[in-house]
Amino acid sequence: MATSTSAAAKRAWVQLRDLVLEDDDPRKRVSNALGITYFKVKVLISLLKHSESASDLVQRFASDKTYISLILRDLEVDGSIMRVTSPTDRRSKLIMLTDQGRELAKSARSILDQPPRAFNRLSSDEVNTLLMLIEKIMGK
Repeated sequence: MATSTSAAAKRAWVQLRDLVLEDDDPRKRVSNALGITYFKVKVLISLLKHSESASDLVQRFASDKTYISLILRDLEVDGSIMRVTSPTDRRSKLIMLTDQGRELAKSARSILDQPPRAFNRLSSDEVNTLLMLIEKIMGK
């Protein structure tokens, strides 16, 4: 393929995007299952990897400081996160998951890791071929 903007590449991308984000939207699945917004899910999953400051989250999600503050307040009231003093900078607070928040984040990750139902139409060999192609696209 000469360029990644060929008609076939664009068509493949549009269909893949539609499959993932429209036909079987994992964001709706996880939000409905857990009863929280998808943005809160993203924050919880991010905190599952490591604690961060509110300003780190603002940058990570390219979001507004006020919006992140509201999200964090809601998650704190719900008992999913807590704020602790940073061990390296006593003026800074780190956002950490509580046990409840960790379980919620793990549940979210489990829901999001489920492939779209359309994958059931593929044979085992086709799934392996798809995986190989995706890994090639991702440079793995």
